[in-house]
Parts: sequence; structure tokens; C-alpha cells
Amino acid sequence: MPIVTQRYWCPECAAAYSQPGNCPTHRDEPLQDLAVPEVRLILEEQDDGAKQRHVSILIGVVAVIALFVMSGVFIVADYLDVDMNLIVVLFVVSGGLYAGAMSMFPYRSRAPEIDPEVLARFEAEREQGE
Repeated sequence: MPIVTQRYWCPECAAAYSQPGNCPTHRDEPLQDLAVPEVRLILEEQDDGAKQRHVSILIGVVAVIALFVMSGVFIVADYLDVDMNLIVVLFVVSGGLYAGAMSMFPYRSRAPEIDPEVLARFEAEREQGE
């Protein structure tokens, strides 16, 4: 996520704007004022929840894929009469699939990243406006 330099934020399209009001793209979505600490906290909490869902979905997908891969590995191992340690193979396959899934489908944060100097400017503008 690029560093935000404008004060008003649309959480739907993850875009920053210089003027308050509604998002030009999402006409029913009011822009959030990043100078308000509670707004930043809510946006960070929403982003944390989205990250948790992302990781949970990846773990579920990896578990299903690992089940099929493990079935294939054990069928081949049984056919070749190879003795395998189930737990070790399960951890190696699952870990490899999870690492691959996280690198192929990384989480992209939608919460704005605000430089401390820019944040101080936002808060000063807010205090002057009140």
C-alpha cells in the first residue's frame, strides 16, 4: 500500500482524496477523515480482520490440497513398498504448500499507511478546522 498524502479515505476502493464528501467512484460511500484517531483504528481493525480471513482461507485450501497430495504420496509409497513416517511427510507437505500459497497469494493491506509527518499535518488541519 502506498503512503497516503491526502486526508480523506475511501475504504471501498482504498483511495485517498483531498476533499471531504462522498467517494467519486462509490457515490454512497462517505469518505473517512484520517485525521481522526478512531477512524484510523477502525480501518486497522477491519484490515486485521481481512488478513485473518485471508490466512484462514489459505489454510483451508492448503489442508484440502495436502489431503489429496498425501493420498497420492501414500498410494505411491505403498505401491513401491516404501516405509514412510506419516507425521514427517504430513508436516513437510503441508508446510511447503502453505509457504507456496502465501508467496503466490500474499495479503495486500487495504488500510492506509500514513507517514508521521503527514499525520501531524492532518491533525493540525483538523484542529484548525474545528
